[in-house]
Amino acid sequence: MNNDGTFYLLAFATVVLFLFSFTSIVKASTSTLDERDYIITNFGIKNGNPIITVEGTAGGSYDASMGDEGYQAYVFDTDKGIFLVTVSEGSSDKPYYSTDELLVKQIKLNECLLSKETQGKPLFDNSTVEFVDHKLDITKVNKAYAIQVTSDDPDEKCETGEHVRKIYQIRGNQSNATMTESLEATKSEVENNTVVEGNPGAVDINTSSGEYQCNGASQKGKISGLYVDAYDRHGKVTGDWTLVNEKIDGEDTSGKITGGSVSTTSYLLSGKAVRDMICPTIYDKITISGECGEDMIVEMKTSDGRPIASLNGNARCLPN
Repeated sequence: MNNDGTFYLLAFATVVLFLFSFTSIVKASTSTLDERDYIITNFGIKNGNPIITVEGTAGGSYDASMGDEGYQAYVFDTDKGIFLVTVSEGSSDKPYYSTDELLVKQIKLNECLLSKETQGKPLFDNSTVEFVDHKLDITKVNKAYAIQVTSDDPDEKCETGEHVRKIYQIRGNQSNATMTESLEATKSEVENNTVVEGNPGAVDINTSSGEYQCNGASQKGKISGLYVDAYDRHGKVTGDWTLVNEKIDGEDTSGKITGGSVSTTSYLLSGKAVRDMICPTIYDKITISGECGEDMIVEMKTSDGRPIASLNGNARCLPN
């Protein structure tokens, strides 16, 4: 082969190698999950539609390693229902966006997700994602989540096979009124182990399995976790708590949240037991407290400070 032929062959090979390398770089940059795209900094109503603001670029990335077996999503818990904007693998390494209405009452780790089609459309603008459906006349966003969902084979317990595998953290102040408002949170106060009503808000808690001390007995009840759903109702914290029986066919111990205070860093809730189906004797008044975030200690005590349970768990705090 002459020199000209060798030159052109080398030039062609160089171009092909460059294009291959460039394509690989682009593919890596568009399909690599950036968790900042799912760390919520605010939520509320804008132009009559629910909206979420994140730390990074809303809908800007997804976890390509899941393929068609999972997706990321933004969840809007509103006064007209719970709606989902999903971000999944699309064509040409670009995200595919869709919407659904969830048929579950709340978002919990490992929860089965049931959904139905909705007429809403997703709208992305830099750090914000919006669920657009003016026919619904949504006036309030109660809670907002960013989650990772995995898709498994459907079974008797979950007909869709979709489960919540991760709930991303929330940073900053959140307002459920408008995106331009930001209400300063105050710290919880404790006096003589009694909850002093401070700044209300919402907190979702789920913990690992463990034990809790039975009332007036040496035995302990074995549980698969403590779940708390507390929210602000007309300026007062209310909601429910459940100690889930470790036995699938067993009944749970549960009660009501009757007050409390939530800040950006911690929470202190007061409540009372409604029924105890694990231990022989029911508690009366209790408190639940801890720090906000993932892998934190959640403490349940009697109203006079006696320990009931100490469990590792996650607490998503949404102060007003």
